[in-house]
Order: sequence, then C-alpha cells, then structure tokens
Amino acid sequence: MSGLAHAPARAGSTVVPVDFGHASAEAFKDGMRRLAQPVAIATVARAKERAGLTISSFCSLSVDPPRVMACISHSAGAFPLIARGAAMAINVLAQGQAGMGQRFASSSIKGETRFDVGHWDTGVCGAPVLRDALTVFDGRVRDVVDAGTHSIVTVDVVAVCGAATDGPLLYAAGGFTGLAPGAQGDE
Repeated sequence: MSGLAHAPARAGSTVVPVDFGHASAEAFKDGMRRLAQPVAIATVARAKERAGLTISSFCSLSVDPPRVMACISHSAGAFPLIARGAAMAINVLAQGQAGMGQRFASSSIKGETRFDVGHWDTGVCGAPVLRDALTVFDGRVRDVVDAGTHSIVTVDVVAVCGAATDGPLLYAAGGFTGLAPGAQGDE
C-alpha cells in the first residue's frame, strides 16, 4: 500500500489523512481511543520482587506453543523486572474489576503496595495471579523486543485458569466499559 490512505467522510466523523510515517501522536492516540480493548493486569516476579501494571495491548500470538504478547511501556515501573526475564502473568479483568485496573494504572500506588487489594495467589511460574480474574495466562517472559516507546514482550504460557463469570472489562474512549447486554450471547 502506498501513498495517502483516504477514508470516506461520514456525517459526524473526522477524517485526518495521514501520509505513512507522519501521523501525529495526537491523531494516533485519537484513533486508538476509538477501539475497545480488553483490560488486564500484567504481573511479574523474579526472586522475591513483584510488580504489576494495567495493560490493554495484549493478544494471543501462538497456539503451538501457547504464547501471548503484550506491549509494555519503557516508563512503566514493572518494565525493568520484565526486561530481566521474570515470570509473568496476564490477569484479564472482568467487568466488575475496574477498580483493580485503576489501582494498577495509578501513578500514586506503586510496587508491592498494588497487591494490598484483591486475592492474589502465586502462579505455576511464580508470578502473582488474581484469583477472581476472568482468565489468567501464566508463563515466563521469552523475548523483549524494543519497539519505540514500548517493548513487545512475548510470554510462553504454561497454565491458564479463570474464575469470573462476568464479561470482559474493556477500555474504550478513555475509560472502562463492558459489553452491551446480550453481546455475549446470554440474552
């Protein structure tokens, strides 16, 4: 694909044509805010040190072997521990767990204090696992690939569990939300 990408204008929409490689940070962020993404708490542990942060950029990468990936900001307090190759769990949050998402995203609550709320167990690989998460992917950091302001972190998954029966917590338009009633086929 080359040249300018043009989208058809719709009533009430803003079209900002962008030449590849020249998108402003603000236009990019605005575009990303329009997407609904699942919310998770990435937790890591190495020796006796634990850390965690809220993420919304993660997805499955491979089924065989089971592998997920997450994009982690270099400025995150947990990043140095992740970069050293820690045990890592992706704790996917359910709709009723927005408070946990906010806690682990807070700049005023740091380090071990983040784990003072919630029911935390230790996963198979050693990372903190939220007992009532929608689902948890427990594993070990495989690769950390620099990708600008963030790194792409791949995790080899060795265990999957989950307890919550609510739908997934989503992040869209700058806030937490959930699926509309009936969107999960539970009408």
